[in-house]
Amino acid sequence: MVPEGAAHIELRSTAKICKRLGIDYAEAVTGFEFGKQRAVPVITGVVVAKEHEELVVKEWEKDEEERRIKEEGKREKVALAMWKKLLVGLRIVERVRGEYGAEGGTEKEEKNPFTNQMRKAKKQAPETGTNAAAAEGNVEMDLDKDDDMAGGFLPDNADGSDEDVR
Repeated sequence: MVPEGAAHIELRSTAKICKRLGIDYAEAVTGFEFGKQRAVPVITGVVVAKEHEELVVKEWEKDEEERRIKEEGKREKVALAMWKKLLVGLRIVERVRGEYGAEGGTEKEEKNPFTNQMRKAKKQAPETGTNAAAAEGNVEMDLDKDDDMAGGFLPDNADGSDEDVR
């Protein structure tokens, strides 16, 4: 219930505006939230004299426009920072390509010492004895290709006998 001659303004931060303008006001308690054995008042806006209602609303609109412009400026600043980061990254990529070459694929593999070790180990390892290269630690053993190894486990007839041992 709003008293006669008063108006309820349900806008955010109107209490600050009323203080700034020097207008008498009362915070509008519109309900209570109950939780944790307490009743907390729900405050939505302010109650002011009817003659000040229009002035407070106009001032609130002006403040909201200023807030919106400020937020837009912040968003623009963040967007410009992201664009700057992108452009700096592109300049770095361009400089690296200029220094080290722009060819792809093979040149990368030639300069990478780890891929070179793998290739050298494959070239040095004989075609049938990949286990010797794997023992040196240069090449991983591909167990899927070695069907005679039974996936790294000994097959049932590994000792040469054809009996089924269980």
